[in-house]
Amino acid sequence: MKVVLIAPNVSQNMGGEAIKAYQYFDYLLRQGYDVTLCTHERCRNAIIDDFPKDRMIFIEDDRVSIFLWKSHIFRPLLNIYFQILNRSELLKRGLGDAIWHFVTPISPVEPKMFPKGQDVVIGPLSGNIYYPSGFMSRIEPQRRLAMYLHRPAQWLCRMLIGDKRRAAVILNSGYERTRKSLSWAGADPANIQDVIDSALPDYVNDATPTMHQGENKNFVSLGRFVDDKGLDLGIKALAQCPPDFTLTLYGGGAEEQSWRKLAADLGVADRVNFAGWLEHADIVSVMSKYRGFVFPTLAEANGIVIQEMMMLGLPVVTLKWGGPADLASDNAAMFVEPVDEEHVVDGLAKAMMALADDADLANRVAEQARSEAEGRFTWDAVGQSWAAAYEKLT
Repeated sequence: MKVVLIAPNVSQNMGGEAIKAYQYFDYLLRQGYDVTLCTHERCRNAIIDDFPKDRMIFIEDDRVSIFLWKSHIFRPLLNIYFQILNRSELLKRGLGDAIWHFVTPISPVEPKMFPKGQDVVIGPLSGNIYYPSGFMSRIEPQRRLAMYLHRPAQWLCRMLIGDKRRAAVILNSGYERTRKSLSWAGADPANIQDVIDSALPDYVNDATPTMHQGENKNFVSLGRFVDDKGLDLGIKALAQCPPDFTLTLYGGGAEEQSWRKLAADLGVADRVNFAGWLEHADIVSVMSKYRGFVFPTLAEANGIVIQEMMMLGLPVVTLKWGGPADLASDNAAMFVEPVDEEHVVDGLAKAMMALADDADLANRVAEQARSEAEGRFTWDAVGQSWAAAYEKLT
């Protein structure tokens, strides 16, 4: 059985989707699968020394892809064009007899390009997560338009491309919301297999979980500084906590300056530490210093970082919305209902203060989270469930 994994981004330093593809490729190689990775040339330096060179295919940019990248209007077509280049390259290399597994992107709308009759697995697909109703005013016009066009876009893809209709297996990690989206795209419900969105590397799984003692008023978050991560809500929550509470933010992005200004306006600039990007390999040693992980994300399809914190014994304070609500039980995280901004900020602050003062509470949440993570988030469990799709094609 030959398998080709297809993912535009594969790296340990390019975000959750790229990390997921990297780790699954590694898993399949360790399990002895005859697998080849097809990815973009930009990933070469990040992975060339980590895997056998004859097991990797890199798709280089041509004039069209460079034009699409430079164009604001046509840039959304770039990933589709990557799929076209990828299809041509795989057929040229005689890999038409392999199972093609499109691992990412996770969007249930974005089409995958493959020949008729090709054995194809797509997913895990998730995405199609939008802001809670109490936060709809925050959605940018472009994202709001995408929300309204979601169903028509699926219908159009169904008519013009039919990739979800023709795929042999679709891995679904977006639960009922993504199942509904896939039905609009013509996917056969019998071909949709529910799976966990991602697993965790061994160095996270094997880490000794944090044991909380005494008071600890230091909290942390990690991720891109963009609006949907909702970290402005975390800063506002910190301002409602006693003056010895701190919040460290690892990451960077477009919202950093506005969040710095917000912290200054609220008088907590000296208590909010913008710590820059954190190397993924350092996550185990760094996170153990904190009492909790504040992650008020407004549109998280899954949340690999939540899975990591659950395994590391760091209680997660998050919204009961989207991916986070499906990753942990009510006893394995500190959930806040996403009613509106006032309710969320108040709930975040109360959860932080409760955790800071009560090590026993922190340990109970952490132990339950670790137990759930050990049963669900290892590559032995997740990888096996994904790879089971291949057996249906042999």
